[in-house]
Amino acid sequence: MSTPPLPPPTETEAIEPSIWYALLGLPFFLVGIFLATYSYYGALHQVAGSLTQIVVPGGVLIDLQPGQTYTLFQEKGSTVKGKSYSDWPQIDAMSCTLSKVSNSQPVELQSPKFTATYTSGTRAGKPLYEFVVPASGQYDFTCEKKGDTPPPDGVVAIGAGIGENMNKVLAHCRMALIVGCGLGLLIFLIVVVQRELSKRRIRAEGLRPV
Repeated sequence: MSTPPLPPPTETEAIEPSIWYALLGLPFFLVGIFLATYSYYGALHQVAGSLTQIVVPGGVLIDLQPGQTYTLFQEKGSTVKGKSYSDWPQIDAMSCTLSKVSNSQPVELQSPKFTATYTSGTRAGKPLYEFVVPASGQYDFTCEKKGDTPPPDGVVAIGAGIGENMNKVLAHCRMALIVGCGLGLLIFLIVVVQRELSKRRIRAEGLRPV
């Protein structure tokens, strides 16, 4: 005859620690997400404020320095001298050039390695070109119409070291997420593992874990 199964234990013991302790990791999650978000949008606002805006078609004389990468952005939703420009500039309908004023030496405008966009209020921007100047001095940046019909006015903006600075910001954001969310996850896993060990010990003592 087979042995009848033993009845389930009637005496119980509480599993420790309480599952509510897992919530101790939640503040670390929230802090990590908050710091990453705050750093990212704060950096975008600083980027937008550091740029030199130019209405195109048109041009400007600007002082530039060697040893750093400049990025040319196109913008929409910008306001320059009290006038708003709601659309992206029609760059395909223009020819944009950069040259040194003193000797008319042209500077090559290259495709950007930095591709992230920025937003500050209603103002948004995305990279068009990047360039490095050979020497310090004043440079003439101009965007002229290609055809007989001039395109609508738009806004472009120039800034130095934007790609490098944003890469640093993104690294800080990732670190905040890794540290904050990592600590939160670690606390959650510790609680889950300790509860599982508690269940095994209670069952080994012939009790029912609750």
